[in-house]
Amino acid sequence: MERILTMMVKFLLLAFLTFAVSSAAPAADAASEPNCENQIVADIYFLIDGSNSINSIGYGRELDFVISVSKQFPFGPQNVQLALGIFSTTFKHIVDLNGSPTFDDFSQTVRNTVQLKKNTFTHLALEAILSDGLLRSAARGGRNVQKILILVTDGRSENTAKTVAAADKLWGDNVTIICVGVGSIDKDELKAVARDEKNVITVKSFGKLDSDIIKRITQRVCEAPADKPAPTDAPA
Repeated sequence: MERILTMMVKFLLLAFLTFAVSSAAPAADAASEPNCENQIVADIYFLIDGSNSINSIGYGRELDFVISVSKQFPFGPQNVQLALGIFSTTFKHIVDLNGSPTFDDFSQTVRNTVQLKKNTFTHLALEAILSDGLLRSAARGGRNVQKILILVTDGRSENTAKTVAAADKLWGDNVTIICVGVGSIDKDELKAVARDEKNVITVKSFGKLDSDIIKRITQRVCEAPADKPAPTDAPA
């Protein structure tokens, strides 16, 4: 009887160990799968607000945010290419897609970008990005890649109708627009620009652009739809 009990215990122990190993295997496989941000191929344009409503501390945090988001993606001509522009009363294009040989070069250029400190003519920047082809990269060799514009702004634009119209033209050029609104923003305007509330992320201050917001932006870039949402009416 004792021998039979011993054999039964061994059998049950072996069955338990077999089950434990087989259950753990899929988890290991899942952990080894590459994340979207490690395999995405995209052209990303950061358009940042340089208006005078942002103080020097907030502006520095805005630049840090651009660098932190950029770090989430594989940098290079075969993966993610990054571009940068700043707007206020005027628009200034800073970095071309694939214009920085290394990520460190891109980061340094971002940190050296001078704040313009005037008004918020968002539409001029959006119009220039489209008309100057700043999200059309010749280095891709005709490859079909996702085009994404990340707009960071702290207030309502000077002309909502023109801003939404310019955004619609970018959407028509197959550009996904993600808006990051900081402080006293007009959410209706940002929703019209981004077409989908999921593409609008708001925070109370530049100091709130933390790791959770960076994660949400990364997720939205990964989820950027192949079929673009329809335009919405501009707020009055």
